[in-house]
Amino acid sequence: MWTDPELLAALRQGDEEAWDEAFRRLYPSAFAGAKHPLAALTPAEAEDVAIEALTLLLPKIKQIANFDELRPLVITIASRKA
Repeated sequence: MWTDPELLAALRQGDEEAWDEAFRRLYPSAFAGAKHPLAALTPAEAEDVAIEALTLLLPKIKQIANFDELRPLVITIASRKA
């Protein structure tokens, strides 16, 4: 099990297992952001948007001070994409 600081450090190094763990932790938030009622997306469309939002975190990972900042960021990205 990764601690948040360990996970963020591993993400910055491009560790695939860390990205798998980050996906597991952040996907529910990304999906919830994509399912905003005003977006009116189907579950499949919301899933696509959530995955895209998680992908868009890649270039931002070095700017993040701690792992807790990733959740609101991915929600914002997903809701705007939706």
